[in-house]
Amino acid sequence: ATFTVEDTTAPTIDTIASDLTVECDGAGNTTELNNWLNSNGGAAASDACSANITWSNDYNAISDECGQTGTA
Repeated sequence: ATFTVEDTTAPTIDTIASDLTVECDGAGNTTELNNWLNSNGGAAASDACSANITWSNDYNAISDECGQTGTA
């Protein structure tokens, strides 16, 4: 006999990601951008079956010129 538990329910987003505006540093603000991406934009999620939630983003690139915006 086999007893199988499947997790077919997506995690719940408890806190949505927040936009971030930073002062142009002239070098692309890569530190701020990477910190924001690595913290999931401040978002938080929970899952009934696992404490380990895998996050991803679809960030590609934006111009390193001041005044540019992008999404992830």
